[in-house]
Amino acid sequence: MNRMKRTTLYILVLALSLAGYGWTAWNVSTIHASDSGAHSTPTPCPVKLATGLPCPSCGVTRAVEALAGGDIAGSARTNPFGLLIVLALFVFPPWVLHDVLRSRDGFFRFYLSFERRLHRHRPLALACIVLVLANWGWNILKGF
Repeated sequence: MNRMKRTTLYILVLALSLAGYGWTAWNVSTIHASDSGAHSTPTPCPVKLATGLPCPSCGVTRAVEALAGGDIAGSARTNPFGLLIVLALFVFPPWVLHDVLRSRDGFFRFYLSFERRLHRHRPLALACIVLVLANWGWNILKGF
């Protein structure tokens, strides 16, 4: 098994988190700047652009925005992955920064443990795949 290095993982987590914070801030600012309060930004989803069908993560930005507005049920209906993304954005970057500042590797050990668990317990990995596929079906049914 080819394992990711600690430094690579930490840079990846922090870079993706910054991109997520920036994307959310940009979308929130464009909503408030428009007169209608609706999205005017184009979709960045290559799957939807190529096929016309949403991917499993389509709607995550709207789900995060709904959650930021206090609409937990609306967020879950829009895309349940939005709840996971928000949780990850609040937990992972501070954890990684704590590890870096304190010369620890708690997040890296968590990542390796989760990776091993998925690799050893095929039913768990299969359940994760089924959840992603179910969410994809949900997105298609909703017409995102």
